[in-house]
Amino acid sequence: MEVSLFAFLSAAAIYQHEKARKQNQISLFSAVLFGVASLARPEGHLLFILAFLDIFFRNIRVLKSRVGEFLRYLGIYILFSLPYLLFSYSLTRRPFCSSYYSKMSISWTLSPVQYLAGYIWTIFLDNPVLLILAVFGLGALLREKRYLPVLWLLGFPLAASLKAPILIHHARYNMPLIPLYIAAGFVGLHRFSKKALLIICLIASISFSLFGLFAWAERYSFDAASIRNQHVRIAAWLNKNVPEGQAVATNDIGAISYLSGRNVVDLCGIVNPNILKIMRLPIPEERRRKLIYDYLSKRNVRYMAIYRNWFPWFKEDDRIKKVYEVHIKNNTMAGSDTMEVFKIQ
Repeated sequence: MEVSLFAFLSAAAIYQHEKARKQNQISLFSAVLFGVASLARPEGHLLFILAFLDIFFRNIRVLKSRVGEFLRYLGIYILFSLPYLLFSYSLTRRPFCSSYYSKMSISWTLSPVQYLAGYIWTIFLDNPVLLILAVFGLGALLREKRYLPVLWLLGFPLAASLKAPILIHHARYNMPLIPLYIAAGFVGLHRFSKKALLIICLIASISFSLFGLFAWAERYSFDAASIRNQHVRIAAWLNKNVPEGQAVATNDIGAISYLSGRNVVDLCGIVNPNILKIMRLPIPEERRRKLIYDYLSKRNVRYMAIYRNWFPWFKEDDRIKKVYEVHIKNNTMAGSDTMEVFKIQ
């Protein structure tokens, strides 16, 4: 997915940035990579800001002689990143993609303290030895004046805790930092002068990584089972029971959209932000329900496949009737244990 792409592009951009820094240069190619990374994930803009500040303060004494380089560097980044911002704004009147704002509107967000605690705990569980080594590595990077990796490793979780405190799906949005944690861990490993201790730490770190390989493989199988046993079953039922030409409103547009063979209307605003406007209006719930049903009626929606607890406005009445539900045990990935299908009368 785009998170993996951003992990690669951001790591490549930071590598190119640091490579140019050692030669006291400003890498225009890194500006390209930062720009493309920002197309993959909105946090790429934060990464570029940190990179720009790193270059700016390193060259503040000779700023006048490097104005041309700074402008080219900034211009290339804008050239690659601005078109998508304009595209998003033309559709949503907001600079980022609609899925970003959708996730901010659903009750997945945590308090800053909860997010940071969960963030650190997730990294620790993944490889505790590597995390400890990374702490030593951050100190070494600071002494070597490699500021961008440190700023990114510390700045991203702090910024996310305030703006996007989400740890869903095994904290998948933190994946882009894994390459840097590994690099910082190996930098920290070299701080040990005793060869025996170095070898012990190296073996322990690799052992935890190998253990994690099998643990994540098992976790992936459970995640796939959760989606298969819920979303895929719902999609099969919709394909069999919903007449062609009638649309389905749902809060998950993945497997249900792909396998049901029916048009879907997104209730979370991931592909259509208009529904979010109704969700956010400061109006009585009965008025909100009417607006939503009118919204669905205009789109020929006769069925809803939803997690009821996601929608505080939802209330069963004479207009809807439950016709199917799927409940799964040992859920590790689906948004709720139970998904229900309702028919709008």
